[in-house]
Amino acid sequence: MMEDTPIFISFLLPTRDRYSELRNSINSIRANCSRNINFEILIAIDSDDDYMISKISEIYNSHRTNFCDVKVLIMKRQYYQNLQNYYNALCALSKGKLLWLWNDDAKIISQNWDTIIQDEYNDEDFIVFMCPEIKDEKEITLWGGFPIFTRKLYELLGHVSQSPHNDGYLQKVGNGSDIVKSSTVTLLHQQLSSPESMEAVRQHQTVEKLNSKEMSDMINKDIILIKNKIEEGKE
Repeated sequence: MMEDTPIFISFLLPTRDRYSELRNSINSIRANCSRNINFEILIAIDSDDDYMISKISEIYNSHRTNFCDVKVLIMKRQYYQNLQNYYNALCALSKGKLLWLWNDDAKIISQNWDTIIQDEYNDEDFIVFMCPEIKDEKEITLWGGFPIFTRKLYELLGHVSQSPHNDGYLQKVGNGSDIVKSSTVTLLHQQLSSPESMEAVRQHQTVEKLNSKEMSDMINKDIILIKNKIEEGKE
């Protein structure tokens, strides 16, 4: 893919020490697309993750195509309590009109997902799409774990999220500013667990509890910013 090729959607994908899962996730994205719409997959890898760094050439060689670009960002490890730093850094590198929060344990199961999203998206400046998500191959469907949002929203706010609970942050901002829409693109989320991920959940709950008022103030500030910008566009 040429450097100046327009990109419709950018996947934002932090990962650590899970190449097999990353490969399967990317394969699901590529296998179920129409191949007619350009997209990019941006991957954040920790600078101390020697295993994943050793796989970078394989990542490029296996997944780059004429419709899918892949880029890797190596970052100092942020840990779960600063998960938003990975997404914010990947956003700064992205070129897509739409940006998609992604995980290495998620897979797309809707065929032609890219044309579906293109049809659902009407060039709105500010929108947050929420997708149905099947948990662990069971018929348990949730919404909102992997939000899609516009570049213009990111550029207005200057960030994806200010909380490690990135999807929840975007949901609250989107609902508060009345810009949330539902997508019909369906995902499978295997939600892999390990001692490290369980500790991450504990850290996440602690961080959110300690900063709940601070997070609420930040979310409300973002909501006001979006509402004011929307009103300006009506004048």
